[in-house]
Amino acid sequence: MSFFLLIGGPSLPCFLLLRYGDETFSTRSADGRVVDLVPGGRKKHLQLASAGEYVRLMFGYHLHEFDEALGCVGRGLATQVPLTALRLFTAPQLELLVTGRTEVDLVLLKRWLTHAPLSSH
Repeated sequence: MSFFLLIGGPSLPCFLLLRYGDETFSTRSADGRVVDLVPGGRKKHLQLASAGEYVRLMFGYHLHEFDEALGCVGRGLATQVPLTALRLFTAPQLELLVTGRTEVDLVLLKRWLTHAPLSSH
């Protein structure tokens, strides 16, 4: 008989305990560093009673992990384009304005492209 059946069937806290029973109150950042979710988190082991807190803290960390970097990008972009003007565009429209089209019109490219034969050197 599996431990899963002994604990009374599926539930999120039970799943977390089975899957992450040896976890601590820490997580890995996008660059692979171990980050404490609470002071001394690497020493605080996940328990059934604290599973909800762990999930909340872990999701909160990852949700805001890039806030500082995105803030820097936003402030830099604001030095080139007024933020009020940016609000006029949707995300796809802004992406198109910044990066241009990703499709290449080969017929048009061939029409305007000239090239010389490659030399043997």
